[in-house]
Amino acid sequence: MGETFQQWASRTGDLEVEHVDGEGGRLRLYYLSTMADKKAVYQHVLPRLQELDLTTVTLPQIESKIGITVDQRLYSKKQVIDRLLQGDIYIHLDQAEYGVYFPSDGTQGRQVSPPENETNILGPKNSFVESLDVNLSLIRKYIKSPLLSYERLQVGETAPVDVALLYVEGISNPINVQTLRQRIQDLVIPGVPDASFLAQYIKDNDFSMFPQLLTTERPDRTVAGLMQGQVAVLVEGSPSALMGPTTFSQLFHAVEDSYFRWMISSFLRMLRSGAILLALIFTPVYVAILTFHYEMIPVDLLISLAQSRSRVPFPPLMEAILLEGIIELLREAGARLPTKIGQTIGIVGGIVINKLLCRRALPAIS
Repeated sequence: MGETFQQWASRTGDLEVEHVDGEGGRLRLYYLSTMADKKAVYQHVLPRLQELDLTTVTLPQIESKIGITVDQRLYSKKQVIDRLLQGDIYIHLDQAEYGVYFPSDGTQGRQVSPPENETNILGPKNSFVESLDVNLSLIRKYIKSPLLSYERLQVGETAPVDVALLYVEGISNPINVQTLRQRIQDLVIPGVPDASFLAQYIKDNDFSMFPQLLTTERPDRTVAGLMQGQVAVLVEGSPSALMGPTTFSQLFHAVEDSYFRWMISSFLRMLRSGAILLALIFTPVYVAILTFHYEMIPVDLLISLAQSRSRVPFPPLMEAILLEGIIELLREAGARLPTKIGQTIGIVGGIVINKLLCRRALPAIS
């Protein structure tokens, strides 16, 4: 097998070697016990090999017996290591010009389940998983057309990861396709553990506060973007897809809007736009009015606010910063802590904030 393979094998504790024709024989199987399917080894490959005459067996006979094609031949040590790392079984015969592999992936993957973040009432109830092939099959179930183009790229110098570039021929802009393809191919990084990491490397502006690629865990939303001319990027091991180019207005769109009538969908989108506008301007307007323009407040309301603020030892600006800071801390604690602790923190934090607000409101009510 060569010195390079032996060096790699010496530091790979899960590499298993099966001597088909006894210790020191000509025919051996190599596989990773943590990646390969052992049922395929002991129920499919080994029994069929043992039916052959192992003293005079040749690789063409092995290929014919097991059902291996020409594409499954390996000619270099790097190819052998790559196939082993993908969970395949490598079949080696001494003095042969090449080796062959048998596809066998024994890793446990998550089943397709309803989306956790982008929940919906109407529409499909499935989401992406960590398997790239499963995610591609979910998309092809929606777009059964030869116009759906799929390009497989690799990213990562140390740990290469498969990346899928999807677009619909004739709908997607070729310039956008070429731009994404070129940015992915030009990356020189150790590896990409998730699609969100890839988005950080291929985006346009590093200082923009807004996402420049839309991230989604829903296949139907990805399909809707593809049919509208967007380009989708899927990463092996990531349960989400990237779509681009993305406009600011698309961040307010939910895929469920397409399942409602246009009046309801329009109302929901206007409601989201109003909510983001209110979140942006309510705090600065509140601080500005209480600090500099209190004459804009009606007299009765101004007297109540003055009475309630007499118990607050901070100016309006500091009060607003503290309140928003506490809310952000509670949100972060609820999201990062274990489920039971996070729920408790959220409930206790809500009670504390409610007490603070009620303490200000009670004098105004009285």
